[in-house]
Amino acid sequence: MQPNGRLWSRPYLYPIVSIMCLAFIIEIFPYFTTDCTGQKIADTNFDTREPVLKSDRSLWYETPELLIASKVLPEDLIMGENYQVVGKLTTTVTGSITYGYTNRFKIISTFGNFVAPSQDMVRILVQEIKAIAILREIRKKREFNDALEQAGKSSFSAAQDLILHPPDTATGIPLGEWRFLSHSGEIITGSNDILEKEENDILAGFSKLKRRYAYKLGVDVYSRNKELQRVLNSVTWAGFASGVGVSLLSDSLDSTENMVIERSPFLAEIDGIILDSTPDDLQRINREKLKQMGVEDSLIEKFLANPKFSPRQRTIIVHVLTNMGKVKNRGIYIQQSLTASHEELAFLHQRKAEMMYDYHKNVSPILEIIPIGESGVVGLCSDQTIVAILPLDQIYWTELTDLFITETLGLFKSPDYSVKQFKICVSGKFSSRAKMILSEAGITLKEHVRY
Repeated sequence: MQPNGRLWSRPYLYPIVSIMCLAFIIEIFPYFTTDCTGQKIADTNFDTREPVLKSDRSLWYETPELLIASKVLPEDLIMGENYQVVGKLTTTVTGSITYGYTNRFKIISTFGNFVAPSQDMVRILVQEIKAIAILREIRKKREFNDALEQAGKSSFSAAQDLILHPPDTATGIPLGEWRFLSHSGEIITGSNDILEKEENDILAGFSKLKRRYAYKLGVDVYSRNKELQRVLNSVTWAGFASGVGVSLLSDSLDSTENMVIERSPFLAEIDGIILDSTPDDLQRINREKLKQMGVEDSLIEKFLANPKFSPRQRTIIVHVLTNMGKVKNRGIYIQQSLTASHEELAFLHQRKAEMMYDYHKNVSPILEIIPIGESGVVGLCSDQTIVAILPLDQIYWTELTDLFITETLGLFKSPDYSVKQFKICVSGKFSSRAKMILSEAGITLKEHVRY
């Protein structure tokens, strides 16, 4: 394959290029009904394919279209008891340039409006909305009011303001500098010195119960959803300070319909670790595992200190790499993830990690992780296939798509790799034009890849 040598010479693309170049390794997951098996790429020159690739490919760049939410999402996600996904979708935009790749969904709910930056995030928000509904119903019950009254009489009342109105943010999870209190299970901004030992102990007990509540509700205890954090803190505090514990939630869950929590075996393991560990524990565990992989200390500390990754997201990524055993260049994944400059990119890194592990375990062993651009990776598999997995909603033929494909195809002429085929699997779909151009280049495409 002969890529056209297009260079990464456009600085204005760097903030957004990480979204497209977050390619990773994956193929089919246990839940797939079809596979992502590829064909051997023909002896084709990418620059001279007819009719499109012979000409200036930039002439074929397309502008992403506006989509209707009801035409994109499956029926079970469009509307629920307390929410509806509405309107037209916007896509990734930098300045006046629209690139596509991830759709932004507006969700109208009984508890406020939310924006989901991708279809995968819609699923997470729907689960959080269900959890908020349950927690709000608990707050209406006599048992909650009785527990709250007992909490006000307890010796823990001095810590109530810190828990229900934490510093720096209304969520209970500051988005600035994150510091983990020893054994507290809570994140606050500032020095550990602001809390006395007794308050630390109170926070430890509160946070342990809060993790149990979040686990039973099927939500991330470190979610940035402000309304979820507010009601979760409130109900947890009543249960903790009154001494009634998890029963305040369990009774409501037992009588709730349509609250089905599905966890893959891997995520069940991760959520069990989150349940039993404070943030400090998670930092220690993740640091030790990365050191055992041989990741450089400087990369480890930068990764663990990046506030765009939640403790759960870091733990997922680290355990994926740990479970991949002898795969070469696992540290490359950590290095590339350091470019995550906001929460959406951190989430994409997490999603790729989950998908990569399933591919490695259930489809074809990955031998090596290869960097693409400043933040992307692809996998070289034992069957001499380069696999790029994109946890993206919509891929158009744009300049960024062109850049990504060009650099990946460059691996075919590299003496460092023995490559026979190239596959791209996406969680969403390709535009008609992107599908035509990439298929003509001999690249095998797979759409709607789920796990």
